[in-house]
Amino acid sequence: MPDPTNFIGQFIRYQIDPGQAGAADGALTPLTNRTAVAATNIGPNAANPVGTPWNFTFLKYSAGEVTTCDLNGATMTGPFSGCFAFTYLSGMQAKLAHVGTSHSPQDPGTIRAKAIWQGVIDGGATNIKGESPFSVFSIAEQQKISTDNGNSLPVVCGYYENANAWAIVFVGARNGMVPVPGVLKIAAARRMPMLDWTLVKAMRQFK
Repeated sequence: MPDPTNFIGQFIRYQIDPGQAGAADGALTPLTNRTAVAATNIGPNAANPVGTPWNFTFLKYSAGEVTTCDLNGATMTGPFSGCFAFTYLSGMQAKLAHVGTSHSPQDPGTIRAKAIWQGVIDGGATNIKGESPFSVFSIAEQQKISTDNGNSLPVVCGYYENANAWAIVFVGARNGMVPVPGVLKIAAARRMPMLDWTLVKAMRQFK
């Protein structure tokens, strides 16, 4: 699916992995093999979302950790409430990282996740670019999305394909007023320019 903005208001049969708590201690190394393969369809009918095939790899989130995967094709990660995701090169291999920080810079999970991420950088990562998908949509926008969709909780994810990135807001699908189990609606999607690491590391939001 080359551009999620073309599918705003449509539906997919999929559930976002909510993530998990990370280790309080242990080796300061990124977690690999935390992915799932999605092969689904996107369509205009909430009750039967059949239409355009949408295949992607989903990189799972882990609080207080950094999860990474090869970026060989369409890849999604989330959910986001302030974390940053980064694309980078490890040697010649394109990679994606989800840095599982907390809302407080003093939180032990934030300190741990940033230490792991710094280790990735020190290990030779190059061409590092990142952004927080959550910040692409204002709080007011997310509140309106919730109100317009039966007070469904918005779930923000990042989606990466080739050199492009998007932030996507999903909500639980409804068929009229009736929730549709296991189906999500793309409530909003927006292109997400990725910022150079030198800019991100100086941002208040990342510190």
